[in-house]
Amino acid sequence: MMDYPPWLNRIQCIWGQDPLNIYCGGRAGAIFRVRDTTWERLDTGTNLDIMDIWGGTDPLTGNEEILAVAFSPLLPEPPVLLRISGSTVSQIPTDGIRGYIAGVWFVPNRWYMAVGENIQTKKKEVTAGPWLTEVGALAPGRGKSSVRGNSRDDFMVGTFAPIIGHYNGVTWQEWNFPEITRIPRLYFSGNRAAAAANAGGSYAFVLLGIRKDTE
Repeated sequence: MMDYPPWLNRIQCIWGQDPLNIYCGGRAGAIFRVRDTTWERLDTGTNLDIMDIWGGTDPLTGNEEILAVAFSPLLPEPPVLLRISGSTVSQIPTDGIRGYIAGVWFVPNRWYMAVGENIQTKKKEVTAGPWLTEVGALAPGRGKSSVRGNSRDDFMVGTFAPIIGHYNGVTWQEWNFPEITRIPRLYFSGNRAAAAANAGGSYAFVLLGIRKDTE
């Protein structure tokens, strides 16, 4: 039986390749890794809140890459992008990032996407060249909280507003949920989507969606 992470900080995000190799991120730079049934706190070098963790396998080399983003709206510090390798965490350049970042999603060494004040992308290696801002993207002026999907032309974005968006490679489609205040976390894979939503106070919801075959 695996114990809860040994911290008092609220869990903000979680990612893992399998149930016995999991990373959790929380407040004040906290990242814990669980291997089998043992939790290990990683040295992140930052006091910013860990907003998101995502990893993937390079389709050419088979190597795993894991990134985390850190940002705290109450601290006058720029966002931080972290690379996790096993139990080692290092900061990598954020050249071109505009404003804060709250979510990250990518296929290693093919393309990378970060969302927050803007939707920003880059191609190839994550440390090569600046991040580019997507013009005319989802909900201009609204903060983006999370991003997940199947490909660069099939992904969804949650916002710090009652809006979820889907991009099909050409256009955006938006869904507005007026009874909800924000959608801090979103998952989208295949034809299924799930999102964590807040409605003010202590109320929370889970939104579930299934994409129907249109052919």
